[in-house]
Amino acid sequence: MRTGGPAMAAPEESLRRRKVGNAGAEPGSPSGPGPGCDPTGYSARLRAGTFWLTRIVLLRALAFIYFVAFLVAFHQNKQLIGDRGLLPCRTYLKNVQQYFRGPVSWDAVSYAPTVLWLLDWSHMDSNLDALALLGLGVSSFVLVTGCANIVLMATLWVLYMSLVNVGQIWYSFGWESQLLETGFLGIFLCPLWTLSRLPTGTPPSQIVLWGFRWLIFRIMLGAGLIKIRGDRCWRDLTCMDFHYETQPVPNPAAYFLHQSPWWVHRFETLSNHFLELVVPFFIFLGRRMCILHGALQILFQVVLIISGNLSFLNWLTMVPSVACFDDATLGFLFPSGPGGLKDRVLKLQEEAARGARPPLQYASPRSAQRSSCRAQLAPTPARRTPCGRTTSSSASRVTQGGGHASSPPTTTAWTGSCGLLPSRPTSTTSGSSTWQAGSWPTTPQLCPYWPSTLSRTGRPPGGSGASTTGTSSAALGASTLLQASGGSARGSAPTSPHSASAT
Repeated sequence: MRTGGPAMAAPEESLRRRKVGNAGAEPGSPSGPGPGCDPTGYSARLRAGTFWLTRIVLLRALAFIYFVAFLVAFHQNKQLIGDRGLLPCRTYLKNVQQYFRGPVSWDAVSYAPTVLWLLDWSHMDSNLDALALLGLGVSSFVLVTGCANIVLMATLWVLYMSLVNVGQIWYSFGWESQLLETGFLGIFLCPLWTLSRLPTGTPPSQIVLWGFRWLIFRIMLGAGLIKIRGDRCWRDLTCMDFHYETQPVPNPAAYFLHQSPWWVHRFETLSNHFLELVVPFFIFLGRRMCILHGALQILFQVVLIISGNLSFLNWLTMVPSVACFDDATLGFLFPSGPGGLKDRVLKLQEEAARGARPPLQYASPRSAQRSSCRAQLAPTPARRTPCGRTTSSSASRVTQGGGHASSPPTTTAWTGSCGLLPSRPTSTTSGSSTWQAGSWPTTPQLCPYWPSTLSRTGRPPGGSGASTTGTSSAALGASTLLQASGGSARGSAPTSPHSASAT
């Protein structure tokens, strides 16, 4: 029994390896080059190259930043730009109006575009609260549901732009304009009216996704170039020696990071240069390098959040980095249950894969299982004929007057793209030999190919006794020529040698 154990376990291991190999195959690909070409063992993993889940993550991340920005505006605007604020926005709008000498004009609106021009200035605190609360409501809806359209995203952008353009120095920081640019790209990421997380009629635009990638490229490369050009400490690698104690709002972790050894600070400075001056170019080096770029940039922003406090700037910088990931990368964020978002995206990918293949419409029950197999051409010199068939160059011409063909077509092969099932003739005439219907195949062989020639040598039944060799494709060649000349090829093949090539 001990000697028989390994011998019996070998087939089981081989079967296990085959199952593992089939599970790793991509959807829509055959599990192996078997004779039947039956595609089995589809994988449940998402394919690369689609961005349905990426759009949901992008919209939710952008909605989160909008929510934080409007929440800050709701708590601080009245004290900063309200009726009794430090820099009242009512006074600012009046100064703009006086500068252009007259009532509200297009010049004044274009100089400070804001919806506050259309509201009553006697209750500016209420106006500011209304803009902030409306922005909170819309951003909360997008954040919770993960779906949006152009109208909602444009509303968020217009509301925040209305606050930024009257915020004066309080809204003059870089993250304000960066949020407006990121939010403007988000408008074109959504359908016009549809409110659905997976609007099948509006896939994510590749142009918009590349717009997000171009944005993070400019942000990081610009930050690195400013450091190199602006201060010598970034060139001699000494900036991190005093960065943590001189940043705008140090946090508790900044104290411990400041106590790190000098070589740690040198490594931090070099890492900063690598992430801002080198890594941004990974975007243009293919899918894997683009994913690596997104992961490194998000990790970099997390480290900055832990070591300091720059409002929502670092959180906002993560948003365009999400566009570096596709559905296959972000699939782990979504549950895999039936009916969920991940399952629906899998179905969309399978439908797109099926739509990319040319359909086989043969009236055969085996064609549904062998849709991935294409009928191959016969290995003879061939020329194209209508409806996806090829006829060898040795086929003779058929006269318009119904005369004999000097020789029947020797080869007629079906390419598998016609989609029509030829009618089976009751008898076929080739020269002086008449073959019965039994010589035709009963089922079209779609894989690997339909045999184009069936030859019989010997005395044909009911023939003259001469030894002849015929092809079952003669009637197909005649019907092809009939269809090409405008005749009908339906019904049984003619039994007379004279009518075999009649038009």
